[in-house]
Amino acid sequence: MQIIGIILWAIGVLYAIAWGFIIRQKAKNEQATEHTFELHALLLAVSVIIIPVLSLSPFHLLWMLPASFVIGLASMMFPLNLLWFPASLYGSLWYVGATNPGRAFYLAGDYAKAIECYKESVRLKPNCAEAHFNLGFSYRDLGDNEKAIESFKEAIRIRPDYAKAHYNLGTAYRELGRHQEAIEAYKQALRIEPDVADVHCGLGIAYGKLGRYQEAIEAYKQAIIIEPDQYLYYRLAAVYDKLGHHQESLEAYKQATRIKPDDASAHFCLGAAYLAIGDKGSALEEYKILKTLDTKLANGLFNDIYQ
Repeated sequence: MQIIGIILWAIGVLYAIAWGFIIRQKAKNEQATEHTFELHALLLAVSVIIIPVLSLSPFHLLWMLPASFVIGLASMMFPLNLLWFPASLYGSLWYVGATNPGRAFYLAGDYAKAIECYKESVRLKPNCAEAHFNLGFSYRDLGDNEKAIESFKEAIRIRPDYAKAHYNLGTAYRELGRHQEAIEAYKQALRIEPDVADVHCGLGIAYGKLGRYQEAIEAYKQAIIIEPDQYLYYRLAAVYDKLGHHQESLEAYKQATRIKPDDASAHFCLGAAYLAIGDKGSALEEYKILKTLDTKLANGLFNDIYQ
């Protein structure tokens, strides 16, 4: 991949140089109508120069070069004062690439290379909370939660009100089984931004792992108020099941099927919930629905009904 990137950059350099010579020749021939393509040449030169200077991925050229051509072409058809929007867009994309060079690797799933880029960002900007956060996020997705925790903590040290850093710190703790620490981190995130469903959900999961089921229920209910998602109803129903509150579990599964009526898993769980309260008739109705959605799950529910 690195060799391909070098080749891509070299092609970009040659293309920029060739275009520069073309512009120079046209200028000598006083072809004034071609002068507007100087904008394209300028953007080309900027594109190929900033790649090595700022240690960006050469793959940024895949959008930089076409963008510079389009803006240059547009300069022939529109007054330059109307090109502020595409020029600003080009600059914005360049800025994102310059300040977050690991993002392309991260989005491609190459977390190891993303980490190397973000380490360099941290070295260049040691007091940038976002740089430490991005590094921690990549460590977390790579499965190295210990290092992720250190990066998130550093982001929080720099910016104590960084809610996303608190949330991801909590998730990293939770994935390591350190649930009490996860709860504290989630609470800090909610203190800063109280209306984020994912944080309430994470808090509910951590409470559940510690057997604090009533607190887990309250966390899930709060998440559902903010964002009534099917997954949250599944989580809520599972906690009710652990407490033996089968009627409440049944109501949660009903809500899950209302959100996604064609979800076979939701109907299977609802059928099982009916069985838990001894309502075989309603369970059989869910079996009928399941037959049209998922034969395997339907057969499983049928066997549970008539075992």
